[in-house]
Amino acid sequence: MWGAILAAGLGTRLYPITALTPKPLLRFLGKPFCEHQLTEQNKVGVTSQTILINPKFRELYLRALGKKIHIVEQPKPLGTADAIRRILENTGERTLIQYGDNLILHPSIKKLIEAHKHSYIATIGAVEVSNPSSYGVVELGHSYILKRIVEKPQRPRTNLVFAGVLLVEPDFLKFLKGVKPSIRGELEVTDALNEAAKNEKILVVKFDKSTWLDLTYPWDVLIVNKFFQDNFYEQKIEGDIEKNVTIKGKVHVGKGSLIKSGSYIEGPVWIGNNVTIGPNSYLRAYSYIDNECRIGNGCEIKASVIYSRTKISHLSYIGDSVISEDVNIGAGTIAANLRFDEKSVKVELSGKMFDSGFSKLGCFIGPRAKIGVNVSINPGIVIGRDVKVYPGCVVSKNIQDEEVYKCF
Repeated sequence: MWGAILAAGLGTRLYPITALTPKPLLRFLGKPFCEHQLTEQNKVGVTSQTILINPKFRELYLRALGKKIHIVEQPKPLGTADAIRRILENTGERTLIQYGDNLILHPSIKKLIEAHKHSYIATIGAVEVSNPSSYGVVELGHSYILKRIVEKPQRPRTNLVFAGVLLVEPDFLKFLKGVKPSIRGELEVTDALNEAAKNEKILVVKFDKSTWLDLTYPWDVLIVNKFFQDNFYEQKIEGDIEKNVTIKGKVHVGKGSLIKSGSYIEGPVWIGNNVTIGPNSYLRAYSYIDNECRIGNGCEIKASVIYSRTKISHLSYIGDSVISEDVNIGAGTIAANLRFDEKSVKVELSGKMFDSGFSKLGCFIGPRAKIGVNVSINPGIVIGRDVKVYPGCVVSKNIQDEEVYKCF
């Protein structure tokens, strides 16, 4: 049996974090998200694996995963039905297929595989969520046999949704080939499943919510990071720790990294390779500092994800934020994470306002942005790729790619 990851999507709802790095290659605990997905498949004996990608990112995937992974390309983003068709035409056998934005832990993968029978053309995973209108809602017939999947209904009949994983037989290919473009102009696998369900048996396996994670919106990066730090590593100090450094709880410090005197670290915290922290910096729980970052004197980082080669200068505060790769943040910058009214933070994405559900949430900064000294960034702000923010500004609205933001 093969295992496959669908990783050709553009990750537009995660933009600008995905401006230069595809969503499946976003790193958690020093490894790409898709590598964690593949590892969970390995744990249940799935060893023949492939990943479907956009060909323009081929070299990125090869560098991140090595040549050990089999790659299938999807030149145009035609939809999930087209993607799975390409996978099945390559594997030619029963295949476990996962969406690139869902982490499913191996106990649920095992449950799906063990429940599948030859008499089913497919078996799909489902999970109960609090916001079913954002997903494909699963409607059941007798004995957990699929009746249909309704995409993002305004008034869902149930809170059980498609979990982004399915185990399919080769014969499912004929239903994929017959799919017509949806209202969104895409070839949707849910349409193929609905058509197959008219005459074939498709089993629905319900997962425990604790075994399923969704990486869709920018704040999901913080949720996934917290989950990994809680569950997936042990303390390991491979770098250098100067005198008068305090470390409490579970902390990982990678090779070539240096924690300077006076710094205080409250785990769980993950620090990658060749990172410099301090002196006198304060890293609070669930901070993730990726490779080759520099956190300067007197900085405080709280529950934030800081990607590779980013520099945060002295006396800055970054709270509950996601900072992309190669960002430069000037001294005295404050990324605020709490509204005055203490209500949940709203975030504007592609012109639409979303309620994050977080009472504490900072900002999201795209790659290669340059933030001047003494800048204040309000909660929920999105700053695009290659932005320049002039010193002393208060950023109270989103900033688009390559914009120069002046406050005078």
